[in-house]
This record gives sequence, structure tokens and C-alpha cells, in this order.
Amino acid sequence: SMALLRAVALAGVIALLNRRRDALAGLAVVAFILIDLGPVAFEVAPRISSTFFTPPPAVSLLPDDRASYRLFNQAALDSVSENAQRFLNGEQGYWTLRNGLFPTTPGLWGFRTILEKDFDKTELLPTLRLREALNGVLDRGDGRALTALMMMSNVRYRLLYADYSSVMRQAGGRIENALPVRALAVPLVPRYYFADEIAGAANNGEVVNRLMEKAWSHRVAFLETKSYVPAAGMVTRLVETAQKVDLDVSCQGSALLVIGITRHKYWRARVDGRAAQLIPANIAFQALSVPQGNHHIELRYRNPLVVIGMWISALALLGLIAISWRSSNPS
Repeated sequence: SMALLRAVALAGVIALLNRRRDALAGLAVVAFILIDLGPVAFEVAPRISSTFFTPPPAVSLLPDDRASYRLFNQAALDSVSENAQRFLNGEQGYWTLRNGLFPTTPGLWGFRTILEKDFDKTELLPTLRLREALNGVLDRGDGRALTALMMMSNVRYRLLYADYSSVMRQAGGRIENALPVRALAVPLVPRYYFADEIAGAANNGEVVNRLMEKAWSHRVAFLETKSYVPAAGMVTRLVETAQKVDLDVSCQGSALLVIGITRHKYWRARVDGRAAQLIPANIAFQALSVPQGNHHIELRYRNPLVVIGMWISALALLGLIAISWRSSNPS
């Protein structure tokens, strides 16, 4: 057997090393390692074509203003249908995830995603509630409610599996050239917009029920309050980074700015330099009441635990340096 041959070869190499320490012995060791590990090298360190790490074809088909919208990959929620199984079978699965812009690959190409699975179990509770609402809508098969949920989440394209046979035929049978998903356009609602309708809903279950009542305005906001009609408003300037947002707005009266970023206790808001209260909206997001007139709004995310952690790490590093210095310079 192969195991016996390896053992005999290894014994020979060891015997050679016991008798001599020259270039021939070194070559024998190198040759044995190559012959022994060569057949299993791919298993130890799997490889794939370098093209796997270049932008997939789907990237060029989507609009370039990627910071203004999100993707909802509904295909990623399906791993059991026959069509999905054909795409995900064996090595094809890697190319399907890459070519189909499955989470979390879109971030490599500058796309934002939402409504996907919690892969690493780090999602915030508001995001989990949004996923629960999505599951409720999908379970009931209400397409109108699903569209409304995607719009309030700033989704511009919904990705669904294409037919496997058709895709592979178009790709000449090569999965690396296949486009496993099709993109369905969703009416785009900006991440920051002024609501033209307020609907009261005490929790995400009630939001789901209300979404199924009727066709709501594209700019509806669901709050834990009574329904009312707010004044109109407009965002005239927007500058956004990961931890801060600056907006200039103009309001015709008391208006409600809906902020399509995940709610968290460390977000703070200021209107014209004065602190303002952020309120829960649209299950996972937040909103801000804005008075009549032109205003400058600042949104800032500051987590004090990060600063505390940095100080602890710095002190620990200094302590280790001090211990190392004392060990190398005993008195």
C-alpha cells in the first residue's frame, strides 16, 4: 500500500542521513517531502483560480452609485430547493456565492446589503426584529408587504435564483462564468427621507399586520404612536461616513426625518447644535422630529467602551514592555 511505500522511503532517507550530511542527503529529504505531500497538497491548502477574487459579472450590471442603495439577496435564504441545490453542489457552491453576490461578498465591491442571515451571531436586536418581520412576510407570501419592507430598508435590487439549466447553457457549462441570480428592481426610497405618512404600530408583529392592510405610501413611517400626517420636508445636503452623518434639511412645518441606519443606543443627534432625541422607527431604524425651517442635523456614533478597551490594551502593552525590559536588564 501507499502507507507502506512511504514508510520504506522514509526509512531509507533516515538511513542516508545517518551516514552522510551532504547535498545528496538534503536532496533526498526534499524529494521525500515533495513526493509525500504533493498528492495531498490541494486537500491541505485548497486552491481556486485567481479570477475568483476579481469582481463578478453581476457587479457591472448594477448602478455605480452603490452608496445610495442596498441589496437584498433573497436567494441566499434558499438552500433546500432543487434549483438551489444544483447551484450549491460541490465546488460550484463557491462560484455561486461569489457570482451571485451572496453575503458577505458584496462588501468587497462596495455594495451594502440588508435582510440577510445573521452568519456570525453578532446582529443587534433591532436587526433581528427586522429579520423576524421579513420571515413573517415571506411565510404569508404577501408580495406587497415584502416590497414595502424592502423599500423602508433602502433596498434597490432583490436578488433571486435564476434557472440553473438556462444559466449553465448561457455560460457554456462553466460555473465560473455563470450568473446564478437575477436582479429585480425595487422602488428606491432613500436612507434619509421625510415621512409623508405616520402609521402607529406597537411592535414588529403589528408592523407586519399593518403592511398587509393596504398599499402604503412609499415614504410611510411606522412609529409606536398614533397615526398622523406630518409636514413635508426635504434633504438638501448629505454627507455620510461610517460614524457620522451631516444633513441640511428644509421643513414646511413639524416634520419627521426617517433615518435608515440601524438603531443603537450610542447614536446621538443634534439639530442646529442642540441635542435632539432619536426615536424608534420602521422596526430596526430611527427617526427624528424636525421643526419648521432650514436646519443642520448632525448624527454621531460614539461607543465609550471602544475607548475604554483601547486604554486597557495600551496599559497592558506598556506593562508587557516594562516586564520584558526588567527581565532583560536584571539589577
